[in-house]
Amino acid sequence: MPISHHAELPNTTIEIYDKVNEKIDFDGNPPSGLVFHAAYPREDDGFRVFEVWDSREDFDRFEEERLMPAVREVFGEDPGEPPVREVTEIHHYLAP
Repeated sequence: MPISHHAELPNTTIEIYDKVNEKIDFDGNPPSGLVFHAAYPREDDGFRVFEVWDSREDFDRFEEERLMPAVREVFGEDPGEPPVREVTEIHHYLAP
């Protein structure tokens, strides 16, 4: 079942996002199961990420194997305030 992942990253700047993204290499090596990824700055500082994944298992594997190691490498062992996240099953989406 496809899922959406939405994260509010209060202590993240464009520069920090770019450092993590460089280590993950979304553009050169997209993770298996990723359908859509968008990231953009919030008006009140911080960053937002919105993604669509083929399944929760694909997202969980990406988070464990690629995302969290990259975050720890950029932030150290204490990344600060944790993101506010929502993961939900998608009833319907269209990808023309």
